[in-house]
Amino acid sequence: MTARLLHLIDAVHPAAPPTLAALIAAWPEAEHRALVRGIRGSAALAEQLQAVGLPHARWTSLSALRRFGWVPRSRVGRGDVPAHPHAGVAPDHRTSAVATDVLPDADHILAWSARSAAAAAIALPRAPLSWIAFESPGKWTAALLRRRGANALCFNDQLREQLSASGLKAQRVPALFDARWLSTADPGRWQRQADDRIIALLADDTRRCDVLAAVLAVSLLQESLNDQPDPPRLRLLVHPEAVHQARARRLIDEAEAPARLLVDPRMSRPWQLLASCDLALLWGERSELTAAWARAAGLPVLAAGDGDYRRAAENLRPLVNMGKTPLSQLPPTSADSAAWRDALAGT
Repeated sequence: MTARLLHLIDAVHPAAPPTLAALIAAWPEAEHRALVRGIRGSAALAEQLQAVGLPHARWTSLSALRRFGWVPRSRVGRGDVPAHPHAGVAPDHRTSAVATDVLPDADHILAWSARSAAAAAIALPRAPLSWIAFESPGKWTAALLRRRGANALCFNDQLREQLSASGLKAQRVPALFDARWLSTADPGRWQRQADDRIIALLADDTRRCDVLAAVLAVSLLQESLNDQPDPPRLRLLVHPEAVHQARARRLIDEAEAPARLLVDPRMSRPWQLLASCDLALLWGERSELTAAWARAAGLPVLAAGDGDYRRAAENLRPLVNMGKTPLSQLPPTSADSAAWRDALAGT
């Protein structure tokens, strides 16, 4: 029997679209459908869903809980469901008609944000519910998900343990990535030279990367490489909101190497840039998703989890001249695919 999986998509984490694409590629025998909530950004999401083979997307223009149903006021505040300003709002019947056309025969609901999972917990009580956890939900959302018995799918053990400690069902799943989402950035925007080596500073949230420590590592490595003939020019690619960036800028200005730091807002979605990079430097505890992106781009990868810039410089050196491997066009491994199917089947 073909599994029928409903993807409930809201304001998803930036990592969600390529992971969604990889999941669909890994599970082609399932019937995938999507219901997207909200107006803003829906056109872009429609293109993304078509690109990954989700032709059955249904659209709605209403917000919050109106599109799915309502919670009788008599239930609010009872048990572990606290009061909430949206509770008790009557549903819009036109939206309910659209929803009932899509939802009743779904074998499983997979929400791509905690907010979407909360809506499903209120309005869709029958089908098993899982949600992709990129961070801990708020108190009200967590209470709904606990009561609903929703299963959180986490990409790292740290978040899984955090959610489990708060009473939520949670399990680890491997990061998935579809190489079709990789694209090549315009090198002219970076004023790239032939001897440049672009090092992407990555974490699952690139805004939390420590630019100062990474600049120290790259500067130390550059000094050691300058002793060899025709040394490459190392350049660090970072998100504009990454931490300690001003201090890092002062450091490279003092070293008269302003080109060493590249700042690009597209680093919020690193798969747009990785095909144009040469190395990936993973910074921080949570980097499973970014590691999957870097592997799909064929980049040599260094994980600097402890933040020691001297050790990072030493370990980066053999990777500088290693070179990239061709872009992988392979789908996720069967083991990764099976882990997701088992996680959804076991909810």
